[in-house]
Amino acid sequence: PWLSFSTSNWLAGAVDGATSETWFPDYDCWKVEEPLDWGAWLAKVQYVSREQVPHLASRDSGELSIIGSLEADALEEAYQTCFTGVMFAALLFHGQCLGLEGYDVCEDTVWARIVMRVLATPRIMPVVIGTRWPLLEVLGSGWFLELAPRHDFPTRDVCEQEREPPWADMWAVLSQPSPAAVVEVSASFMFWPQFLGLGTVDECLRCAPVCLATLIGRLALAASTESSCFSSSGFSWTAAMERRVVSLSMLVSTPVRLDHMWHRLRACKRHGFDLDFRQEELLAPWELLTGRQWWMQEAWTRSFADVVGFALRALPGVVYVTVVFGEAFQKHLGRFIARFLAVTSSSLFVMALDAETHVVCAAHMQERVGCGWGATQTTLHKYATPAILTGLGRDVAWIDFDVFLVGPDPTPYLLDLADKAGADIVLAGSLETRCMCNGIFFARATRQVQRWLVHVVEWLYNHPYDSDQKTFAALLNGSEVVDIACPLTAERIPKSAVLDPVIQFPNAATTDDNGWVGDPTEMVTFHIMAGEGDAWGGLDGGGVRRWLEEHGGLHGASGSAGILDIFYGAEEPFYHSSEWAFNIPSLREAMELSRKEFRRLDRLDEPCGPVPFQFNLVEVPR
Repeated sequence: PWLSFSTSNWLAGAVDGATSETWFPDYDCWKVEEPLDWGAWLAKVQYVSREQVPHLASRDSGELSIIGSLEADALEEAYQTCFTGVMFAALLFHGQCLGLEGYDVCEDTVWARIVMRVLATPRIMPVVIGTRWPLLEVLGSGWFLELAPRHDFPTRDVCEQEREPPWADMWAVLSQPSPAAVVEVSASFMFWPQFLGLGTVDECLRCAPVCLATLIGRLALAASTESSCFSSSGFSWTAAMERRVVSLSMLVSTPVRLDHMWHRLRACKRHGFDLDFRQEELLAPWELLTGRQWWMQEAWTRSFADVVGFALRALPGVVYVTVVFGEAFQKHLGRFIARFLAVTSSSLFVMALDAETHVVCAAHMQERVGCGWGATQTTLHKYATPAILTGLGRDVAWIDFDVFLVGPDPTPYLLDLADKAGADIVLAGSLETRCMCNGIFFARATRQVQRWLVHVVEWLYNHPYDSDQKTFAALLNGSEVVDIACPLTAERIPKSAVLDPVIQFPNAATTDDNGWVGDPTEMVTFHIMAGEGDAWGGLDGGGVRRWLEEHGGLHGASGSAGILDIFYGAEEPFYHSSEWAFNIPSLREAMELSRKEFRRLDRLDEPCGPVPFQFNLVEVPR
């Protein structure tokens, strides 16, 4: 029966390129079992904090014993199958060596060479940021510096004495014991012109520890603000690591507090290498339901089986998808579902990303509601699940859990705009800039859309520091930029259109380019903006908490989840009706806080993106 939903003109073959190519490498080695069970070891150590690193290295470990006993050829084979795990072991062995021998002996061990080999690998930094192996926790622990501080390194005289360029000033800043001081003050040096190009790496390395700290800081700043700068910063890092003057002790044992910079880099991780679907389930889901591959369903992941089951039984028409996890959100799931069923005539699929949420969802399952199991709490579900559903011929509307249905059914608005604009992707936007907002978006079930959504998943998977909304917009219409190496050509990008952001599909004014203007009776949805997806590493991207504080806490609500207590705190009968939300005083008050007297048009050419740290405000030393 699923064939009746499908677009027959693209069922005949697999998605272009869906061969043996690996789109989603297992950088964490969960399924690698030689020469040891890497996944079992990772499960033990993945949540180690920087404070726990010395204790981890001092206790007996069967895994470390296995790795330490390997002959050269076997160690190389282990490196080729799980270089992240081998590097983690090498860092611990290096620390043990420093505690016994000092850096003179430990600098040239096989373990030091392994660490340097990984860090010198081109384009390695996304893996270092995204892996569950606590590499940055170890590098950022300060443990090596405590064991064997190194003062007699090449270029020290330059670092401590020269002030033109300002090496000595930078040395003083980066040698402070306070992490906040090192990270914040050093920002003024990171974009000093001498560090911006490959041709200046040798000059930069005249004071190698400061140069390396600056390069790590630039990577962290680019990852947490404007990721289009990340590749150029990565090229500079690789070029520096190829120079002989750089050694492991310079990265971990000099008075310059690179440990603080390594720890700052860890804060840039938005999502890891977590995917609850197999690659073939994403690339060609219809092939797993037809012909000779139907018998393979016992090998399906649980998540894929749940999506397929929903696609087969859901009512014809657009299907909605959302993701929920955590107590702060799951407690509102019952009312979210009730409101959805009352306002729309569509089906809803809830991907529950923890066991407790799945139990709550299962209690509300019915003909129009399906529940899926997600083992990992990752934003990749936002694009992976629609990719599979469109691959099964289902038109999809994604709706964030913090998008509130004000009254009218949004489905006719989505379909009407898609038809009038000839668009296969329809999404929301910002009130006063051209920034996209994919809190709600429609995706038509075409081969192009399905493949494009998989590209979004693949990009996010391999760029764990990138904002998902920024990536979505960059790969769709170029209103934002993620990297100079963006791979998509025009013929692979679906045509898109933007919903009315002025009154029909507005966002809360938690950022200064959002809000709404006009007659509230025309409002369809209200994006509460309860998420703080850009507030990573201490950078305030969403501003929800600040906005709540400025408006008196909205009857005591605090934090990004607290505002949901307002929207789902009315009397129960309201959520089982399609009553206009502005009739409820508490909801009206909350939405009125985002009303503006007029819409500014002078900002429509401003750049978009989560850029809380403006590069042009940095005081560049001269």
